[in-house]
Amino acid sequence: MGARPHGRRGQQARTFEYWRADGTLCNRCPFVDGEPHGEFERYHQSGEVSQTGRFVEGQLHGPRVWIASDSPTTERMHGEGVHESVRKTEMLYDMGRVTKVSHLDGEGRPVSPDGSAIPDRPEGVAPGAYWQSEEAQWREGIANGDGNLEGLWSRWDPAGVLLQRETYAQGTLHGEAWIKTTPKQLAAPGVAAVSGQYVDGTRVGEWVVLGVSGERLSTLDYGEAVGPDETLAFLDDEIRPAAMWHDLAATFEQRRLFGLALAAEARAAAAAGNASQLLAMLARLAIPLREEAAIEAFDEIDSLSGLLDGLVAGADPSAILRQLAIQLDQDESSRAALDFINAALLITPDRAADYFTRALIHMSLGDASAAAQDGARVPDEGQREFVLNYVRVLFPVFDFWPAKETPHTHYDGLPEAPVKSVEQIRALIQKYATRLMAARAQIADALGDNVPAPGWALPDLRALLPSGPVELQTYRFEVPDPDDPDDPYVIDVEEEEDTEGWAIPSLQRLVRSDWHALCWLCWSCGLDQVSLPSEVRPPANFGIAAGMASARFWRVRDKIHMGGQGAKMQEIPGFEWEGMDIDALHPGLAGMAESQYGDMQALMSWLAREDVRSPWQDDLRGS
Repeated sequence: MGARPHGRRGQQARTFEYWRADGTLCNRCPFVDGEPHGEFERYHQSGEVSQTGRFVEGQLHGPRVWIASDSPTTERMHGEGVHESVRKTEMLYDMGRVTKVSHLDGEGRPVSPDGSAIPDRPEGVAPGAYWQSEEAQWREGIANGDGNLEGLWSRWDPAGVLLQRETYAQGTLHGEAWIKTTPKQLAAPGVAAVSGQYVDGTRVGEWVVLGVSGERLSTLDYGEAVGPDETLAFLDDEIRPAAMWHDLAATFEQRRLFGLALAAEARAAAAAGNASQLLAMLARLAIPLREEAAIEAFDEIDSLSGLLDGLVAGADPSAILRQLAIQLDQDESSRAALDFINAALLITPDRAADYFTRALIHMSLGDASAAAQDGARVPDEGQREFVLNYVRVLFPVFDFWPAKETPHTHYDGLPEAPVKSVEQIRALIQKYATRLMAARAQIADALGDNVPAPGWALPDLRALLPSGPVELQTYRFEVPDPDDPDDPYVIDVEEEEDTEGWAIPSLQRLVRSDWHALCWLCWSCGLDQVSLPSEVRPPANFGIAAGMASARFWRVRDKIHMGGQGAKMQEIPGFEWEGMDIDALHPGLAGMAESQYGDMQALMSWLAREDVRSPWQDDLRGS
């Protein structure tokens, strides 16, 4: 697209015309001192006008009109949410700010963006208000050049009843507000509306409760908003006594940080196993919403600070505490998460679904027994089955796993025996042992000194490392590409896993895969336990085991990525993993099986091929 100025050289005012590559005129716009200034027009390829408007010193000002065409065009008339039946759209600008939007159909009738007819404007609705069909409301207000709401906005229902008058700054509620409400929402008799202030989207300070005649009934105190810079000491992942949390809650309450006070008191409740003081603080500080309104308020929360402010605003406290627990568990602060989910269950012990959340948190903390007990209490059958299976496979008994199954496969062209020497195999066994012992130490550190050794603990493998841990390497090498000798393949090898900050479940998944591979590596030498071999005497079905690894890896990947359709079309049989049919496997468990058989396939490739340098090559886990 090219531009051609009109006007003599040296003049400050110029009109620029922009042309498309096909030679059709696209746009004509005047410029003064390098900024658009004056009336402009855009055109469809047919030559019809597609848009008109006016710039004042670079800012859109006055009506800007889009006009549709029935001819082929690249001009964008119908933006997101605007129906094809809209043939003309007008936006009214006040120096870059949108103050009004209107749409017309092909017959010039006012319509909504979705093309539906606009109802008659009822008495009481401001003349400048527009109809918002998605929410069935009349609205009046302005937006800035980015489309964010600015200043005072008013909303009316279809009958013309005022619903809200709220102040915005850059699209966020900030300033004075008046909101219609009812006793169905707020647990107060005769209530008609509330008024007060927002700060950055959060209600703060005292709000006045108004009656049907506008009379003052009472006040609601929201305290101060929890800002992003506030200390979040209540998220401390250490175990603290209830008295410490009570004191912290009192400090926050004195500072009018009610959301933080309630969160700290929730941890006190968990530490004491008693929610009486938390319930008393909720009764004192939380806004008294009706149950349905409290649930709706929770559904609208989308941030950590929003959860804390929601405790004060009357949102469902048990749901908020559960969501805090989920977020903290995901952020690897699982001790704090356990306090919050325990507080939620103290408030509403009948919400059995919370046991699902607590079971996952117990797994993060390595408490397999508690996780299984909570999993058994989950009412939903599918969730209950998932949790119990997840506990079982995440915290297994680390015995000699190949002894529990007989290899079988439908693959052919299988290797007869390992090609690696006993020295190479011993060296690889020591690399697996080094990785496993590092993860074992990290899990022990995560469990803490006061936690007894779990029944699922990985065996001590120091006997495999008589000289201590061995070096784990990171390197790359090249192999020729037969189709392009000048551009060889680059293969990366990373034998050491960066597990810093990993939670126990992530470490356990790594341990499962490495232990599985280590067991099969020892099995491939003819051993019936994990130890250092003195010779390589492979079982007769070594090749079948290698084929099984690849077949199962492909099969589980097909389950994950294709829903098993590839296997169905090719009539490839399934298998059981940890007593579960692969086709019925939960996605969260299927990923563990995929990792396990991917690592086994890589190991078998290393054993059976001279050209494979390490089972941690990045080219060995394709299907």
